[in-house]
Amino acid sequence: MSNSTLNKNLVIAALLMTGATTMPALADRTVTSEEGSPNTRMAKKVALDASDRQMLTKLAQGNQAEVDAAKLALEKSDSDAVKSFAQRMIDDHSKGLKEIHALAKDKEVKLPKEADEKHQAALSELKKLSGPAFDQKYLAQAGHADHQATLQLLKEIEKDANDADLKMLAKKMEPVVQSHLRMVEDIKSK
Repeated sequence: MSNSTLNKNLVIAALLMTGATTMPALADRTVTSEEGSPNTRMAKKVALDASDRQMLTKLAQGNQAEVDAAKLALEKSDSDAVKSFAQRMIDDHSKGLKEIHALAKDKEVKLPKEADEKHQAALSELKKLSGPAFDQKYLAQAGHADHQATLQLLKEIEKDANDADLKMLAKKMEPVVQSHLRMVEDIKSK
């Protein structure tokens, strides 16, 4: 009997011993032994459920939207403060995207490569503006409103996600998003 078959049989036996009345789809689960021996501690890699996949997708799209809007701000803004903020958004949200994509790869989730329709429409509106009108709209939308929404999403993930890795990523990202909100407030107050 192969290790893979043995591992699946161990999972089935454990489920039956706990009185499970339904069998989870083994196709969604990869069960491996850390050292290949059935006597060693088992490590489980479980694919994300639909709700967690949706939250991870929203997180990826929000981060991509921030990067896209910030790149536009570097081109269109005349304000050094706004350009500095935009560069920080590119740096931080690009880093966040790498972490999101690494988690998605590990959890076998395929993420979209672009922002959602709502963010794409907002970006189209920003493209029509320039100078102070651009700065005001960029700071209000991408700076404040989108970061408020992202902060809410991160808190939702921390509270409601089933996957521990996804929760940990949200907890790690939350202080960064809060610092972005403080930066926006500082720029707007000047």
